[in-house]
Amino acid sequence: MPLKIYTTKDTVPASTAGTGNVSTIGTQYTTVSDNQLQVGDWIYDAAQDEARKVVVVTDANNGNINKAFSADLSAVSLVIIKKNDAKISSISVSSPSGGASTIYELDGGTSAALPASTSVNYTASDLGQEFLNPISVDGTTNNATVFYKQKGVDY
Repeated sequence: MPLKIYTTKDTVPASTAGTGNVSTIGTQYTTVSDNQLQVGDWIYDAAQDEARKVVVVTDANNGNINKAFSADLSAVSLVIIKKNDAKISSISVSSPSGGASTIYELDGGTSAALPASTSVNYTASDLGQEFLNPISVDGTTNNATVFYKQKGVDY
């Protein structure tokens, strides 16, 4: 299982910077650089702690996401969680010591503090899903240790 120590805020699985910006109006998106998104990729907005799944790609710059962001994106830097990275079947997050870390459930916008010396586990099968939705972990105040298992990958 991959192991990552989070000392800042990022997604699980880790996000990657796209090229240029993305804007949304409801469930429609527009990018300024061609062919960066595929069906199954996620667009991540750190400011809102939300990610939305790409469900339709209509052309090189436009398509639809599964759900509108709480506030439409207006030319924000494109950050992507690639679909092949997002095939996560389980995630375990622990906050080993010091202050609390924060976990954000990106498809619902909810957050929860993870007190020091505790852990939380997410399993897709427990939720009746094939894959987990991405989450973000903020290890800025206190490092967070994250283990996750990608479906179909042997470790």
